[in-house]
Amino acid sequence: PSTLRTLIRWCQAAKVRYLQLHLTDDQNWMLPTTVLAGVDRHNQHGRPAYTEDELRALQAFASARGVTLIPEVDVPGHSSLLVRHDPKRFQIEGSPSSVCIDFASPEACAMIRDLLGEVARLFPEAPYLHLGGDEAWYPEAEKDPDFAAAIERLGPGANPGKVFVEFVGEMCREILRLGRTPIVWGGFSASPFARESIPRQTIVVAWEGHY
Repeated sequence: PSTLRTLIRWCQAAKVRYLQLHLTDDQNWMLPTTVLAGVDRHNQHGRPAYTEDELRALQAFASARGVTLIPEVDVPGHSSLLVRHDPKRFQIEGSPSSVCIDFASPEACAMIRDLLGEVARLFPEAPYLHLGGDEAWYPEAEKDPDFAAAIERLGPGANPGKVFVEFVGEMCREILRLGRTPIVWGGFSASPFARESIPRQTIVVAWEGHY
């Protein structure tokens, strides 16, 4: 928190209105959660997640300086701690990937929706909620029964990439339902299906040129 307070002061000095907190990744999970209680015990740095009190105090510190904190939960990729924490729920069956959650699983998706609700309650002043969406790696995902069912449901030409776009769209709609504007990294290809599936209110950050 002391480092983040320093960054907030820099934002104040430079008149930067928003500071995005990348709270989850493969290395450490810094978001306090009851939905996924205990996930931070796998943190590489050996320390627990921030507490709710720490994050509330940080938001008050930022708000007093004209800075708004934007929380980011990076899914479905960059999620090896989730897979390690609960492989039965989050592992993609038949895939060599251990860094991406099973985003075709209704159970896993329900858990992420609950997590987004938790984040929204913890950051009541944040107008945006960042879903992540970058560098999701899910080779051979079609071997997973949930993916196979989703591909069949989506019809001819469907593949795991199309299931990914559907997941992003569903979670962005959930963020809108929570009264926030969704932000995602551009981790999917432009397509008519993406235009149909992902709400137009979504802010897509073009973080590199591959997509």
